[in-house]
Amino acid sequence: MSEKGMLGRREDGYKGWNEGELCFCGVEEEREASLVVCGLAPYQYFFPNPSAKETEMKRIKKDETEDKQVNKKENIEWRREICAYSVGKCIKVTGGGENRKCYYETFQFRGTQYSLEDTVLLAPYESKKTNYIALIKDIYVKKKDGFVKILVQWFYRRKDIKIKHAGKCKSGDSEEIFFSFHKDELFAESVRSKCLVYFLPDDKQTSNRTQPPDFIVQKVYDNINNKLRELSDKGFNVHQKFEISTLVAKTISRIEIV
Repeated sequence: MSEKGMLGRREDGYKGWNEGELCFCGVEEEREASLVVCGLAPYQYFFPNPSAKETEMKRIKKDETEDKQVNKKENIEWRREICAYSVGKCIKVTGGGENRKCYYETFQFRGTQYSLEDTVLLAPYESKKTNYIALIKDIYVKKKDGFVKILVQWFYRRKDIKIKHAGKCKSGDSEEIFFSFHKDELFAESVRSKCLVYFLPDDKQTSNRTQPPDFIVQKVYDNINNKLRELSDKGFNVHQKFEISTLVAKTISRIEIV
């Protein structure tokens, strides 16, 4: 998906910027201001035009010089109020030196706590776009910058994929989304809220007494080969099969199905 990967690394082969470079495709003004206050410099914005990036870099350099005159203690206190921060103890450590990462089970942002395996809505790269949907797979803080980042696994809406690859799914089913194994690293501040996603096998449906979900998943979108696959597809590798079966089991344990 060409637009996914805002506030993160691109893994879909897009060559609009250097490989591995962090990008920040614009989001709503309030959230954008929060990200800047949190220390996410505007030079991480995505500029398709190199000359525009150079101009912005010059402006940022001037702004950074002025920022150094601001009281450091006040900056830290302000950042704590509007930025994401880890909650609980570090459960795993990888890397060393400046590349050291501490992993956590939970982080908090704007009064809400988010944990591993939560399904969430993410800010789109344009305020008028529909929220993105993803599953949180990792939460970590890099010693190098101190920011909370998350590794997410994307869901795709029907409009995100080409119609010819939509298979036999019912058109107009606004609740249907497609799971994928496409992942990206994002800043935690890109999260807007939690959402409820049910994973249901093709031969199952929810009872009328069950709390309706925000979204239902019955297929997996293969973004590499541009095709839809059933949850029970035997072509998935061992790890993918285990992840899908776990998500289905989690849904079944929470709801009444018929």
